[in-house]
Amino acid sequence: MEEIGKILPKVLQPQLSRLESPVLEILAPLWSRVAGKALAKECWPVAFSAGTLTLATEDPDWAEPLQQMAEEIRAHVNNFLGKPVVRHLRIQSVSKLARGSKS
Repeated sequence: MEEIGKILPKVLQPQLSRLESPVLEILAPLWSRVAGKALAKECWPVAFSAGTLTLATEDPDWAEPLQQMAEEIRAHVNNFLGKPVVRHLRIQSVSKLARGSKS
């Protein structure tokens, strides 16, 4: 499984060059691999537009720590994608009901 995680960014790179929308489609199902299991339990990607990735968290107490880790998270995401696609990270607090729509 570890080897697949190393190969995936290279395979997906041509898709990333075409449109922004595949970024979310790529990240959402692989989020625990990208962010790590602990962080993936607290936040998940919900939107990507014009270089800004929006992460949602249902715990308002996590919004500030996530914002403080924004550069580190952004670097991990871009490293996974194989190119600097994400220029900004936005943190959004959502209700617990929104978690049901999480991928």
